[in-house]
Amino acid sequence: MNYRTVTIVVFVLMLAGACGFAAPDATPIPVPRETPLPPGAKILRLDIQQAELGAGEHQTVEIEVGTTAIWTNRDKTILHNVTHFPLERGVEPAFESDNLAFGEVFQHTFDEVGEYIYICRVHAVTSKAIITVVNNSTE
Repeated sequence: MNYRTVTIVVFVLMLAGACGFAAPDATPIPVPRETPLPPGAKILRLDIQQAELGAGEHQTVEIEVGTTAIWTNRDKTILHNVTHFPLERGVEPAFESDNLAFGEVFQHTFDEVGEYIYICRVHAVTSKAIITVVNNSTE
């Protein structure tokens, strides 16, 4: 290399250092994961995928009080979320997740009998499902 090339390379490296280029922070960003549940807990696992959205039929499932639903985003290209959509005016949603990237999870334990319509706010027009919570205790 000649003197001019070395000078240019040194200048570019000094400029890059002055602009604040540095190694990225090694602190990982926390990813929503499942919260461990006690042995014997009732669990409903639900996958979220774009292919299921707008299919015409809405997913409906019946579970018992005390069941924990665990939603996992299986869509590699799109964010999704899970939001309870109460039909009554003035009723607060029983659950609402943040946007979930691929592999991230959201979980909610259903402690009250009722019908819970939930949507993905990102795809609210085309996505809807219903969880019906029943009391099947033999008390």
